[in-house]
Amino acid sequence: MKRFMTLLAVMAILVFVANTVWASGSTTVTPTGTVSNTCTSTTSGTLAFAIDPSGTGSLTPATTDAGNSSPSIKCTKNSSHAVSCSSAHSNQLTIGNDGATDPIAYTITTCGASGSLTGSGFSTTTSIPVGITITQAAYQDAQAGAHADTITVTITY
Repeated sequence: MKRFMTLLAVMAILVFVANTVWASGSTTVTPTGTVSNTCTSTTSGTLAFAIDPSGTGSLTPATTDAGNSSPSIKCTKNSSHAVSCSSAHSNQLTIGNDGATDPIAYTITTCGASGSLTGSGFSTTTSIPVGITITQAAYQDAQAGAHADTITVTITY
């Protein structure tokens, strides 16, 4: 009987230990991440051109012309952004930075491909073409010298 009780006690301990060891459960972890909709400017553009006051017709320089460069950005992939351009001197090329000396009026005719862009991700640079038109009437009586303005390209997201 003593053996039987000992055997019974050992079996009870084994059953308890076995249930503890073999018991299991599981749960899950769901990783989630939210990608932000953002853009970063990578380079500024250049728009340099010659104006011959004896010429005829309108001038249509663009950042896509040889020797010039378009500003570029990197934006979140497949994100939509509005593109707008504004002039520091009310769409006038002027001598000096006062915005008033011998202005040559122009019109911004291109600001991005269609006024909007779709981000390509941060491994790809997206160019934003900028173009202007200067009518003959605006430049035919211009004073000699370097005329300049600053066009700001704004990306809204």
